[in-house]
Amino acid sequence: MKLHTLRLLVLLAFTGSRAIAQPVVTNAIPGPGVAFEMRSISSTVSLAPAGINQTWDYSTLSSSALFTIEWVDVATVPAEVQDTFPNANRATMIDLGAGQIYRMYETTSTDFLDWGEKGSGSSWQVFDDPHYILHYGLSYGNSYYDAATNYTIKYEGYGTLITPFGTYTDVIFTKEHLGGTDTLYNFCSFTPHYQRLMAYSNTSSGVQWEYFFKPVAGSGLTENKEEVSFELFPNPGNDHVCITLNKPEKATVKIIQPDGKVVFSNNLQEKQNRIITTALPHGFYLVMVSTSGGNAVKTWIK
Repeated sequence: MKLHTLRLLVLLAFTGSRAIAQPVVTNAIPGPGVAFEMRSISSTVSLAPAGINQTWDYSTLSSSALFTIEWVDVATVPAEVQDTFPNANRATMIDLGAGQIYRMYETTSTDFLDWGEKGSGSSWQVFDDPHYILHYGLSYGNSYYDAATNYTIKYEGYGTLITPFGTYTDVIFTKEHLGGTDTLYNFCSFTPHYQRLMAYSNTSSGVQWEYFFKPVAGSGLTENKEEVSFELFPNPGNDHVCITLNKPEKATVKIIQPDGKVVFSNNLQEKQNRIITTALPHGFYLVMVSTSGGNAVKTWIK
């Protein structure tokens, strides 16, 4: 009897210590109406450890809203965008007020693929070969490599992710290489559907491209104008953009593509500042000005 009791106690102890079973990478891509807010992380992000049943606590990181991305029905996407991406059967939209930007995807029996994005009247990114986002069925410790795009994704770990917006269990932690030496890390959930929750890249210059993806309802650009204010002109512009601060103070500016990539970053030295933009392709951008009082975001069209 004592031996049976001891075995039962040991079994219960092991059962209680098992936080979660291994989450599965599935094809549960969201349907129309699901939305999330992309937020730029302003605090320093520490590299997450790999492994099973991890707890990644980023609850103290500060962030500011950039815009809201909403999943939409491909049939509602403008015809010129659909024609540019004939293979796409999934789409997201960013409504910037001055126009919309659509990101076009394809889900197949094995993969979730990114074909690029297109805004109102302007091409942003149109990939000859799609970029891989997910490989369905990928399990912990395994990798998938696509020779055509030189893309590698590895299932690095799973566990619980804590952000300022909530605690998420059954989270998958992946590492991606798309050629070069830069690495992109993603935290994703598949309950009840695919949702990217956080991402950052590790480059030769350190950790960059740091974002939260906060699940929300609805869509639209969120701008913080209470603490920070600035004027932006000409808009639309071409070879330059001028930024006028409401008061002289230490500030930084970032010019950001709709996919979150920062294409320009610098300090603002004066109340009135001129930035040369000849190297930027035509399209929609977000201009974020940051001071000790917070952040403000405006849209700019080149």
